[in-house]
Amino acid sequence: MVDNYEYQVGASLPPDAPSYVVRKADSDFYHALKAGKYCYVFNSRQMGKSSLKVRVMQRLVNEGVACSSIDVSGQGSKDNVTQEQWYTGIVSKIVKDLQIAKPIEFRRTWWRDRHDISPVQRLDEFIEDVLLSSISGQIIIFVDEIDSTLSLKFASEDFFALIRSCYNKRAENPAYKRLTFALLGVATPGDLIQDKTRTPFNIGEAIELDGFKIHEIEPLAKGLAGKVANPQAVMQEVLAWTGGQPFLTQRVCELLGKALSIERRDFKSVDENQIIELVKEVINNQIIDNWEANDKQEHLKTIRDRLLINEEVSVALLGLYQQILQQKEMTADSGFEQMRLRLTGLVVQQQGKLRVYNQIYGSVFDINWVENELGKLRFYADKLRVWVESNYQDNSCLLWGEDLEKARVWANIRKLSDVDYRFLSTSLEAELNQKVVKAETRLNQAFQEEEKARQRLTEVEKKTNQRIRIGLIVLVISIIGAVGTLMKFNDERVTANQNLKIAKDNLNNLNRQLNQQKQSVNSVALSPDRKTLASASLDNKIKLWNVTTGKAITTLTGHQSGVSSVAFSPDGKTLASASWDKTITLWNVTTGKEITTLTGYQSGVSSVAFSPDGKTLASASWDKTITLWNVITGKEITTITGHGDGVSSVAFSLDGRTATVKITDSTIKFWSLDLDDLLAQGCNYLQDYLATRDELRRKICPNK
Repeated sequence: MVDNYEYQVGASLPPDAPSYVVRKADSDFYHALKAGKYCYVFNSRQMGKSSLKVRVMQRLVNEGVACSSIDVSGQGSKDNVTQEQWYTGIVSKIVKDLQIAKPIEFRRTWWRDRHDISPVQRLDEFIEDVLLSSISGQIIIFVDEIDSTLSLKFASEDFFALIRSCYNKRAENPAYKRLTFALLGVATPGDLIQDKTRTPFNIGEAIELDGFKIHEIEPLAKGLAGKVANPQAVMQEVLAWTGGQPFLTQRVCELLGKALSIERRDFKSVDENQIIELVKEVINNQIIDNWEANDKQEHLKTIRDRLLINEEVSVALLGLYQQILQQKEMTADSGFEQMRLRLTGLVVQQQGKLRVYNQIYGSVFDINWVENELGKLRFYADKLRVWVESNYQDNSCLLWGEDLEKARVWANIRKLSDVDYRFLSTSLEAELNQKVVKAETRLNQAFQEEEKARQRLTEVEKKTNQRIRIGLIVLVISIIGAVGTLMKFNDERVTANQNLKIAKDNLNNLNRQLNQQKQSVNSVALSPDRKTLASASLDNKIKLWNVTTGKAITTLTGHQSGVSSVAFSPDGKTLASASWDKTITLWNVTTGKEITTLTGYQSGVSSVAFSPDGKTLASASWDKTITLWNVITGKEITTITGHGDGVSSVAFSLDGRTATVKITDSTIKFWSLDLDDLLAQGCNYLQDYLATRDELRRKICPNK
């Protein structure tokens, strides 16, 4: 039995802690930093990141490396710390750790003497003029809890951009090769610099921090020595429950050690099945059952809170986790939702698959818990559940009418799971199909009525041939009136031609500029205020022109193939471009920056068009489809198929209720976006047609 052995649950373990478990990450982290590589350890909470930092830093310090550790969560809360205070705290900590000077005196002199430049510029000068000059050997700065910077009120991106610039300066200043940064926290590299106009944080080596493995947990087994016959076998059962999650493994070992100490039985002579039952009993009674009350260190509560962080993303995270529970595993990718779900700690990536991390998580956050939370967030949860259980076949569970419209509005401002989008898309398709059937029935009835009217009119016409001359006389009179109108129009045309010549002269300069583009122009679009012209060409570029001066404003680049079509939004603030590279890009016209890119096509995109209200974007593709997109969210609304050939052009009607498309097999199709309105319009046309014929009949046959 090991005397005075203690497991440590929560907080960083000191370097000499007997329960510290050495993992592969210890070696990877140490050797990478020793070699001068920038490193980052990004993982979920309570995975042992800070303990790893303490252990590796102590080892480096013992070897003469100058190390400073900064916990940025301790620099002040997001509500009361200013940018000046935050950077002052960073520099003071480095000065203190590396004993460069007395922090208070340093702040009063060197730091404050440079108040005329920004804090980040002062930190930059401090690194080059003070830090690298004061210390001649290797310097490593550890920055822990970096995720706390993401909620600061000022631009924390400047701090990470400075770290990246220190790395880039190695090429021009050899002194920077002695300086290394190590970042730790619950984040992804993409979180550090989110501004799309800046270079992303694309430096450093990722250190994978996995859970404990069976061959690594001997230090934990020592705490059970003398209490059970086979501590290694007991630890294997513990790992079967925790999956090697560091916090939970330490917690279970601590609880198990206490349980073994108060049990009156001698577990050194009992069989392994009894030990297994004891492990199960301890975990169920003191962790899983009534978990919210037992979770004193708020390990499980932290996972819950990260899942329910806000309604905009929680539906997507819960929906994704629900699928993993139902399917046991899911193919891993680098998508936003999967990365966020992994950072909660609830799931882990193994052999290219996402799985629930361990039995304890699966028992606490089970399918009933997930469905209950989803039910609080989405009003159609019960219908969705029944639909999924029917293998997506029970259409009686789909949304209709007001419920469907309510769901579509609700979904526009949230990220949803694939199942949610499939459910809403199927509901929309079913409702459209139902409207088509009703519309066809009503149109058939209207056609039958028209045919009856046609027959009655034919009978009348046979009896009134002698009255046709009257109609011809009226026609001749009308022609004479039209000739007079044409003579007047000719005078107006002369004036218009003069104005047209002036307009052509103003556009000559613009035409010359357009002709100078290196490759042929495929498409042009005029902004709603008629001040800007956009042109798309085969050289993969879009140019914006000043219509008045004929000069180029800017060039938009990013497509990997020729640009086939451009269109302005009704407010003129957004430009959509379609390309043969199978993508659509939305651009901010004012800044010339990319807003988002729409993908999913099987072939090049030939045409784009905005709806009159600017909320919907229609696209035509050579893969024989038309796709409608939500401009605000960038999500696909629906895809219209069934074309015999590639679709070369698409356009909206002025009221936004009809889409017109041109097919390469020389046909044109009209797609209704509001079938009820289209039907009503068709019926009105029919009534006008019948009324006109009745009026003509009365004029021709006044006595009938």
